[in-house]
Amino acid sequence: MNNKEYFKKFNSSKAKVLASLVSNGPSSRKNLADELHLTRAFLTKLTTRMLEEKLILTGPEMNEGKVGRKQVMLKVNNAKGYFLGVHIAVDHISVRCSDLALNIVAFKRFEFSQLSDECIDEVLEYIKGQCECHNVHNFLKISLLVRGSVLDNKALDIQVQDVKAKFESKLNQEVYLINNIVALSSSLDFSSKTGSNYILVKYGPGVGSLVISNSSILLRANGRPVEIGHIQIDPSSPYKCEICHKNGCLESEIGFSTLTKIASDGKSSSSDFSILEKYLEDGDDIMKEALTKLTIFISEAYDIFEPNSVFLTGEPFVQEKYRNYVYKAIEENDLNIKNKLSFIYDYIDISSRASIVYAFERYLDTI
Repeated sequence: MNNKEYFKKFNSSKAKVLASLVSNGPSSRKNLADELHLTRAFLTKLTTRMLEEKLILTGPEMNEGKVGRKQVMLKVNNAKGYFLGVHIAVDHISVRCSDLALNIVAFKRFEFSQLSDECIDEVLEYIKGQCECHNVHNFLKISLLVRGSVLDNKALDIQVQDVKAKFESKLNQEVYLINNIVALSSSLDFSSKTGSNYILVKYGPGVGSLVISNSSILLRANGRPVEIGHIQIDPSSPYKCEICHKNGCLESEIGFSTLTKIASDGKSSSSDFSILEKYLEDGDDIMKEALTKLTIFISEAYDIFEPNSVFLTGEPFVQEKYRNYVYKAIEENDLNIKNKLSFIYDYIDISSRASIVYAFERYLDTI
């Protein structure tokens, strides 16, 4: 990875140094000063303090491909502490722990048919047990990702809305509660996939979206992010959204569970994409229509906000045929996003790191 822009997200010079070393690997003081636009004298003083705090360590000397004096390399002190990232998905909870350099050191997945207090308690008991086993008293930061809306520290669209309070009570630490599309944006930035002004849309099982302006999430008056997934497109539709509770919003019309129900003639309403694909074998027009609707709404959002880029991601777009359905919709409807739209192919890998990257960024905000 080589992400020369990632450090710009953070305010303090210390955070910028750590962001650069984590995202790009070991570097010399000279290169860091040049990259971060800091004087070498200031950078030397700053990194000396960071060495004393054991945030960073010195590595071997390298000449960096040039003739002359060798440069002492600086690297992240992996053992400084740990991040905890928890993701509550539609049918499972995943728990990840990483070191300061974001290397995953522990992972466990908990399956459920319906989220309950008992599910949360099982996860918390596992985390506490691991902490006691490895003598970990506190995490550097903890992030908790959920689907749907988050407002006033409540997860509004899952069965256990006070999940943040449960985690904080058990772990005796602040927990950052956020929806998964916001964390996905952080992970994409870390992976050097985006810029400072863009629209991000994630399709599946529902429709999640964000508008990023000047590296910040664009918010509505009620504090929630601007998004397109719950725009009502057919009030007379029989499909009611379990999140916004409206009939015929974009998500209820093209969400995986709705498409599976249509394709299976009511035999299934699974939100699992692999199950949806089995039913689509004899009815792929259903997916073509869904992606046409999605593409038109993305184009309308682009016309309103005029970002530099539009990113579309999600499990379907790993396959070329579904990407082609989007391109065909753009051409047939003469949409303005033809040269602005990009697909994030490695969505699964990037989203798997989202909870950890979000915790890392909250840590950088505090140093």
